[in-house]
Amino acid sequence: MIIQISNKAAKSLKKIERRFQLQIAQSIEKLKEEPFPVGSKKIQGSLDYFRIRSGHFRILYKVDEGKIVILILDIGHRKEIYKKL
Repeated sequence: MIIQISNKAAKSLKKIERRFQLQIAQSIEKLKEEPFPVGSKKIQGSLDYFRIRSGHFRILYKVDEGKIVILILDIGHRKEIYKKL
């Protein structure tokens, strides 16, 4: 699987403290091997968006199995991330 990070997700990641950035990057990297890990959930009201937890942060992503691509849509704190949808 190929991981692509949207501009929005990249900007959100840059705003997060460095120690959490590393934790998030590891979570994203693991998606290559298992795009739907234990704990991943489909976002209600969306057709094909999923989320995984990384500490207090959430990673929103979409899997395009036809192209073998995981698109990271956004990254943010659990209290704020869903308000952006």
